[in-house]
Amino acid sequence: MSPDVPSASMINSNLFAMLLLFCGILNQKEFSPRFWVFMYVASPFTYFVQAFVAPLVDNRKLECAFSEYSIMDAPEGQTCGDFLAEYIDNQGGYISNPADNVQCKYCPYTMQSQVVLKYNIKWNYRWRNFGIAWIYIVFNFGAMLVGYYVMRVKVWSLKSVIDIKNWYNPRKERHEKESTLFKAQPGDEKVLRPKKN
Repeated sequence: MSPDVPSASMINSNLFAMLLLFCGILNQKEFSPRFWVFMYVASPFTYFVQAFVAPLVDNRKLECAFSEYSIMDAPEGQTCGDFLAEYIDNQGGYISNPADNVQCKYCPYTMQSQVVLKYNIKWNYRWRNFGIAWIYIVFNFGAMLVGYYVMRVKVWSLKSVIDIKNWYNPRKERHEKESTLFKAQPGDEKVLRPKKN
């Protein structure tokens, strides 16, 4: 498909970078331009990343580091737990020091799976992602076989594509240019080393 190996390498690295950009981790689907949303769905990395990350974070508790807390003071006469109780009921999260009334440490997450939810990584997508990954693998293997057959064995032309009757011809011509390719050739004895006894 490409004229030489360096060109193929450049094309491949650009395609790989594009798949990484649109898998939903570096650029979330919600923030992608509407035209590029299809790449989020078409990129196999979307499903591979979801399949690998979801089991790691599912059903695991989260503890915020000090720098991740939202710190605030409760109004006079209220504890941190009283002050933020209604907010936590609506938004989730936890308070590290509910009995204090100053320096209330609020963490917006209680589970690790809540953090990756914004990347559309959910535990209940695991079998869907597993199936989609196998669809990609089988499709790529089949496309490789068809591509090899079309480019190397059959070497189709427009005439051969139009001539449907010959598509199912059981007799195929050899695809090597010459059949004596692997037979001994004159001058081989100069190149080959004799066997040692």
